[in-house]
Amino acid sequence: MKKRVALWFKNDLRLSDHAALQQALQTGAEIIPVYCLDPAQFLPGKFGLRRTGVFRAAFLLESLKALEADLRNLGSGLVLCLENAETALPKLVKEWNCSAVFTQDEFGTEERKQLERLKEKLAEQGCDIQTSPPEFLLPLDKLPWRIDQVPDVFTAWRKVVEGIGLPENFIPRPASIPSPLIPDANFPNLSEFGLEIPVPDNRSAFPFRAGEAAAMERIRYYGPQTQLLSQYKETRNGLVGTDYSSKLSPWLANGNLSARMVFCEVKRYEREFGANQSTYWLIFELRWRDFFRLMMLKYGPLLFSFHGFRREFSPPAGRDENAFKRWKEGKTGQPFVDAAMRELSATGFMGNRMRQVTASWLVDHMEVDWRLGAAWFEEQLIDYDVASNWGNWAYQAGVGNDPRGKRVFNAQPQADMYDPGKEYQRLWSKG
Repeated sequence: MKKRVALWFKNDLRLSDHAALQQALQTGAEIIPVYCLDPAQFLPGKFGLRRTGVFRAAFLLESLKALEADLRNLGSGLVLCLENAETALPKLVKEWNCSAVFTQDEFGTEERKQLERLKEKLAEQGCDIQTSPPEFLLPLDKLPWRIDQVPDVFTAWRKVVEGIGLPENFIPRPASIPSPLIPDANFPNLSEFGLEIPVPDNRSAFPFRAGEAAAMERIRYYGPQTQLLSQYKETRNGLVGTDYSSKLSPWLANGNLSARMVFCEVKRYEREFGANQSTYWLIFELRWRDFFRLMMLKYGPLLFSFHGFRREFSPPAGRDENAFKRWKEGKTGQPFVDAAMRELSATGFMGNRMRQVTASWLVDHMEVDWRLGAAWFEEQLIDYDVASNWGNWAYQAGVGNDPRGKRVFNAQPQADMYDPGKEYQRLWSKG
């Protein structure tokens, strides 16, 4: 029998710029690609909210279907396990006689703990887990600090890392993947997780398909086709339509794209159309993504705690369920806030400006525990990323990386500045 290894996909649902896939290919073994769709991710968590809601679940399933199609085109397939990885992978390793599991390392707290438990469990079967580095724009081995010494202030960190050069290329997708015959994946329906099929809303700022091909199509559209990238810094706080910002975050969150792929496309664009503050700013936002991931590696569970890692500040501790219900349903009575919360519930998306405004309203005006808001965003957002979501909420609550400790986004002045004609508020006046 030929040597076999498993390739465990997680939030890296692509074939380009995939270090774990590259490492698996270098073994010369047959590869068994696998994804573990854990039903527990669709159940209520600590705050009574689902870990994954309908929009993110639908986008994830579409990403998996696109990945399987890409794998089939390269002579492989996808084994889809409807179990948690700790149960599924030992069984898969035994069934397919795999000598090793290749996967990407983790930065998330729970995910790192799960990976360590799996290493121990698989070692008992004589199977190793080989990990590639977690996905960062700036690789961890290029950091000039140990993780526990990374600055807590973004600007201090950024000024150093921007001086570290990055290669303008990434690992190309392979021409083929050697695999035995893998049966077609049997994809579940959302109803199996207690979720309804989302109804498309023609007002959505993110009406796009999932998958690596769709992600690259969007980059080309936003870049060379329309040159919207050259106005990104000026338009990124927009509220209506698909083109006020890049909208790359859902593909990044699912791993349909890597940060390095985006970086390389921006650099290619700059060579053809010129660099400016807008092209710089898109990379600047990727730096924020890196930074919050580093903070999760540095502080771990503290980023999920009420006081965060800045215990000198005391955020509001209210658990007023009625207030929280009004906020998440867009019934606070503040039209700008309510418009954004209705957009989120109807589409699973909300622009960055409105994430700041609505978070500030919940924490500073309604005085509700910030973690409830973070958990609601976790359930609702298509582009949920554990580090960016919880890092941004802790920042807004004054218990994270904001060096000033606290900043308030007053809703009405924000509305006057970013929605002076009330187009956004009219658009989302109803759910």
